[in-house]
Amino acid sequence: MECGLVWLDPMPVEEDIGKAYLNYHTHGQGSEPVRTQIRRVGRAVKSNYLSFKYGYSCGLRRPFNFVIGLMMYLLPGVRANVNHGACHLSARRGGRLLDIGCGSGELLNGMRRLGWEAEGTDSDPKAVEIARGKSLKVHLCGTPAELQLASGTFDAVVMSHVIEHLSDPLALLRESHRLLNPGGSLWLRLLPWIFTIYLTWSPWHYSGQNYGLFMMFARRAGADPDKAGRRALYGAFVVSYLILFLGFHTDRKSVV
Repeated sequence: MECGLVWLDPMPVEEDIGKAYLNYHTHGQGSEPVRTQIRRVGRAVKSNYLSFKYGYSCGLRRPFNFVIGLMMYLLPGVRANVNHGACHLSARRGGRLLDIGCGSGELLNGMRRLGWEAEGTDSDPKAVEIARGKSLKVHLCGTPAELQLASGTFDAVVMSHVIEHLSDPLALLRESHRLLNPGGSLWLRLLPWIFTIYLTWSPWHYSGQNYGLFMMFARRAGADPDKAGRRALYGAFVVSYLILFLGFHTDRKSVV
């Protein structure tokens, strides 16, 4: 059956895959951007957008947060980045969140600032060291299954650009489902279809981050979208690339 999935052939050996991360981008310490007046205004717009859109207590009270936050709709690329920075999750008092493959903790730190009781996992010792240097709770492990956590531990499990780095992504999805409490949220972020060309020189990816990967998961889960559904999904991947392209110029250090 043709699904459009792109994968590395031959596959990396699991025992050696860590060598590809010796100089990975998550090893950078990063630095806070210079606080200019324009950046302050931008942060205020982001905060008020998150306040009225997702209910976080980082902006003004209604209706002022709504009025200021509406400015975000003038910049669809920026708004997409802000939504990704919040994992599209509504505020949840006392909510527990697990960031799988958190790297140096950029996304994890942002979710903590938004009020989540957030912790993460990563298999890269250097990235974990940097994340812990930010006072983040991060476990050094290959997968969350190694931690033997109780079922229903978290209200949200998030993964940003992680699935394509795994030799057995379905096992991780099953473990993520087990860790979620009833009504919990699983959030995944993938790059759009066009970035499968990245595989021609990327040593980190087992499979392409594309429409074909989505279809593989859907079919293994027992779903098989019809022709109209496949066209709609493919169109969504194309549109997501265009939105992402518009947002490349923005600052993605944090969401608040």
